[in-house]
Amino acid sequence: LRHLKVHPRFISLCLRIAVNKENQIITAYGLTDAYSPQCGLDQGGVECPLLWRIVYDVLLSEIMNAGLGYPMMRREALAEHHKIPFFMPETPDIEVMIACLAFVDDSTWIGRDQECLQGIVDIAMSFFALNAIEINPKKSELLVINSATDDSTIQLGNDTIEALDPATSARMLGVWFSADGKGVHTKQIVKQEVSSICKVLARKAITDKQAIYIVNNVLIPRILYRLTTTILTPHEINKIVGQYSGMIRQKLGFPRGTPNSILHHRRLYGLRHFGDVQEEEQISTALLRLNDHGLVGQVTEARSLAHQAECSLPIPPCQVPEIGARYTKNNLWGHICRLMVQRKVDFSRPDSVNDDNPLMATILPAKTYRRVARQLARDKVVRLSDVINEDGIGIASWVDLRQRLGIKGNARTWYKEICRTICSQSDIRDIDSDNNDSGSSIAYSTESEDNYDDHITNDVHDDGADNNKIVGNDNATHTAVQWSTTDSDTEDEPLEDPRKRRRAALLACQRGDDGGNNPPTSIDICGSEGPEVLATPATEMFNTDDLWNSLLIDVVAADGKDEELQCSNEEERDESTVPE
Repeated sequence: LRHLKVHPRFISLCLRIAVNKENQIITAYGLTDAYSPQCGLDQGGVECPLLWRIVYDVLLSEIMNAGLGYPMMRREALAEHHKIPFFMPETPDIEVMIACLAFVDDSTWIGRDQECLQGIVDIAMSFFALNAIEINPKKSELLVINSATDDSTIQLGNDTIEALDPATSARMLGVWFSADGKGVHTKQIVKQEVSSICKVLARKAITDKQAIYIVNNVLIPRILYRLTTTILTPHEINKIVGQYSGMIRQKLGFPRGTPNSILHHRRLYGLRHFGDVQEEEQISTALLRLNDHGLVGQVTEARSLAHQAECSLPIPPCQVPEIGARYTKNNLWGHICRLMVQRKVDFSRPDSVNDDNPLMATILPAKTYRRVARQLARDKVVRLSDVINEDGIGIASWVDLRQRLGIKGNARTWYKEICRTICSQSDIRDIDSDNNDSGSSIAYSTESEDNYDDHITNDVHDDGADNNKIVGNDNATHTAVQWSTTDSDTEDEPLEDPRKRRRAALLACQRGDDGGNNPPTSIDICGSEGPEVLATPATEMFNTDDLWNSLLIDVVAADGKDEELQCSNEEERDESTVPE
């Protein structure tokens, strides 16, 4: 204790407790005769946990200094493991080595392979022999994950410990783990506990309030601890909730068809729904672990980094949980992201917001990004600035991007998806054409509320023909995109369906005005002079009565005959005349 620089008063206190000390054991027949302990620590002593940590810290320090243990996957290892160039975050690379977990006399040894684990066990056995500590081999279990050899054994002194079956679980501090990571055994234990407690409560002569209190404060925390590393699906949660809510209905004398909202309402009975409890516990715990500055925070960061590499994301998956929720196989962070999506929650650093140059992961839909994520990683396309032209006003053509990124071949799938998402184009057949060598681009700009006049229009087809332009504009918080199409393209695909015509008219109205002094006041779809669409701001269209005098929509009737629908101030307006 003096070597560890422990306070002298504490040393004196420990000596007074240990000198001339006698113990007695409580049995079913009374106390035994008193005896004097020769060595060791007594169970239940207030000073024993601290003394045990002082003694056991020697062993733990020796194992950590030996460089043995399991290294958490770092950035270089992640890039090699996933076979793609990994996005390097700006934070420094910290190596996290985990070799052992100890709680009082319950120890867990972790190694990256059989040789490493055997070295840890040999050091531990020498320490136990030095301090006269006996180990029970029958209570020792071995879990092997992703073994490359058939020899999965460890020598524990004179005994041989064989690996458990991957589907067999081992208990560590009340939580069950299995090598396959499926958690089937854990779910079975939870079902048995819920069933047994509900059966006991159903037979007891207790009130409904007492039963609800036991469920909320005994049953739910108990199974929540069992499921520390396992997240149930909504179907499994409904089965558990159905069991204890049915028992509560029986106590209340309610019929089986009573709505669950009556039981779960906090101002009525306040029965907690396990689905809500699981989401709150997992999400809040994940946030606390991310903000931890110790070993827990480093391990959490390493696990988040591994999930980030699996998702091919340049940012942590907790910032875009919609994408992280699609990678849930044997991954706790993936399931937590799924819960975050259900709760519409995401975690972001204050310095990670960059609206001027958004990430592709935030632009593309989650389902689309998962399909093209590896292509984006290989081509090193991370942000919007990687695909816009040199002027920064539009998406660069595929010919320019091939030269800039140093890639060959036709247009990638990610390029087509970006054009569809950003430019809202329904047909981009000419994007990957080999004859498109004109270097054309698709305009993309973000305009403020006072900058509606700065429209930029670039033609997709540069064949010298007069192109009819479609101009769209949104408010300050949205993106303004302009594009154009030829007469021939539109004539080949006329809007024969009246519903399509009405929908196109409404969309054109909602895209905004052209920013000029004389905004257009008419909408003509597939008229006699070509497919010209001029859009008026939606607010001006539906707030100005004079505009209805000139709003002319050519609608094809159900019988195939053309009808003209004229709206005016004098006539009584009906909701059926408004394009839907």
